[in-house]
Amino acid sequence: MRLQFIAFFNMIIAGFIIALLFNLYTFCLNKIKVKSLIKNIFDFIYCILAFFIIFTLLQLGNRLEIRFFIYPAISLGGYIYFKTLNDFTNQFLEYLSKIIN
Repeated sequence: MRLQFIAFFNMIIAGFIIALLFNLYTFCLNKIKVKSLIKNIFDFIYCILAFFIIFTLLQLGNRLEIRFFIYPAISLGGYIYFKTLNDFTNQFLEYLSKIIN
């Protein structure tokens, strides 16, 4: 039971991190106008990065055992991020982009 709780918590963290990276990724793509091919390449890189985050945390949490609760936990982590820190992150990124430009 303890191992399953650790795996569930790790997947919530993974969902949170993936949602944060997705937010950073979409913000950058909206600020920098890129061509379709380059966008597709970045989409692929994001998917690979998300896979490795999930893979690493699954390996740390429960020796790569995929269980039913893994998918809802990843979704819950993303939901928590978008409900709590999404607005703050967007404001912070807007602030940084104004400083840089």
